[in-house]
Amino acid sequence: MARILIALLLLPLIGCTTTLNSTWVEPERVGKPIQKVLVVGIAESEGQRRVFEDLFCSRLAQAGPQAQPSYRVLAADKPPTRDNVDAALAGTDFDSVFVTSYVRTDREMVYTEPMSPYYAPGGYYWDRHYSWYYGAVTTPGYWSEVTTVILENNLYETATGRLIWSAESESFNPSSAEEIVRTLADQVLMELRAKRLLP
Repeated sequence: MARILIALLLLPLIGCTTTLNSTWVEPERVGKPIQKVLVVGIAESEGQRRVFEDLFCSRLAQAGPQAQPSYRVLAADKPPTRDNVDAALAGTDFDSVFVTSYVRTDREMVYTEPMSPYYAPGGYYWDRHYSWYYGAVTTPGYWSEVTTVILENNLYETATGRLIWSAESESFNPSSAEEIVRTLADQVLMELRAKRLLP
């Protein structure tokens, strides 16, 4: 019972985790930080796009560079395509564009092995005294679904249009879109700092 209780208490603390895979950086750009970046979220709905761009910009701005969501730059009737973004950035001082697009969602059933028997203390009250005993406790195995949201993340240089950084991200068991964005932003910022792409 003690182990079960601890596991249940930890579940809300674990939450969503995000990892970056297949990261790449343009060698010539290492050590040359971006200064002003447009954040573009390619999402299934306009609402999801705005949530992503606002949260990501907030996180990114805390790290140093100026960041602005694309929906504030593009006209309402202009989707965030490459041509529309290039046209909107013409004559501006943005030096980079960060684009995140949805790839897929994977769902997998995972089996957790039974927990080996262990002895948990218990007690009962009898005749004004406590008597103690130890009982064997086992936890049965169980199946659970693991959800993985996969996104593609690219950073472009506006002056040349070339890709300067890229990574695929995997977010495990997210409870909301906001949780994906927060954990993704933390991992991206850590990686960009390591490559000295942030001021």
